Amino acid sequence: MSNSDDLNSRIFNGVEIEDGQLWVAKDWVVNLFEVDDYTVRNHYSRILETSLNDLKFVRRFKRKTQTGCYRKLFYNLVSLIELGRSFSISKYERVSSRAQEVLEVHIPKIKALLEEGDSKKVAEYIEPLLVKEKFEELEDFVSDGQLWLSLSQFSDFVGLCFKTVSRYSKKVFETSGLERESVIRRFLKPNSARVNYPDDFYNLEFITEVGKALLLSHEGVTHYKAQELLEVHIPKIKALLEEGDSKKVAEYVEPLIVKEEFEEIKDFVSGGQLWLSLSQLSDFIGVGYTTISRYYKKYSRLQD
Repeated sequence: MSNSDDLNSRIFNGVEIEDGQLWVAKDWVVNLFEVDDYTVRNHYSRILETSLNDLKFVRRFKRKTQTGCYRKLFYNLVSLIELGRSFSISKYERVSSRAQEVLEVHIPKIKALLEEGDSKKVAEYIEPLLVKEKFEELEDFVSDGQLWLSLSQFSDFVGLCFKTVSRYSKKVFETSGLERESVIRRFLKPNSARVNYPDDFYNLEFITEVGKALLLSHEGVTHYKAQELLEVHIPKIKALLEEGDSKKVAEYVEPLIVKEEFEEIKDFVSGGQLWLSLSQLSDFIGVGYTTISRYYKKYSRLQD
């Protein structure tokens, strides 16, 4: 296996070296600066308006998947430097300090390794920057005095379906004036197959704003859950964060996210309501799951 092949296999096809130039895939640029995809695209669009020629500093390389080949977008080192400069003047300390670290420490080191011409050394240096350590415990997501939750964790936390939480989250960005840089952070987390993948995590400020939006809902369950979030859970988490003990935060939040196992149908009777999954409803009324799912989607669109 050549150095270039080794490099690609080591970091999931996220890096390419061609003619002594380093190219980093867009999704790994997101990981490098620890922000979300939208923020990278937004900053890069502003850079293009003032300095960079898109054709010169961005390139697509072919990558293989199980279903075929596709051309993946990569940024070169000049693009990374420009993005770093843009992020370094962010008004959010977490974003600017990470960008300064990339510019002052990592970029010079990468340049020196590129001049040596050994792509394996480049890979060994870059890999820990792009492929973050695995977070398995909730305590690992308490950072910088903040609790960070993914949308799926938040939907479990508030006790509402993912689609509802996602819909209200989009509304918050449209109406609240919150900037994505201030409330989103990128972590890697293991999926059900124990493979790490990147996901966006949201801080308590954002979760509070979503709770306020949910509170305005005319749906009884949604309103009740939002009220419980804002009046009980958020104040308690804030108090624990002020104590600076991430373990206590995790111990409080985890039971709300990792639900107990339900074994009997009586376990699904809550708040004076019976709750059934779509598969249970399919069995209950004797109609195929596909039919139930299709009508549920129609109902959801009407609610939107």
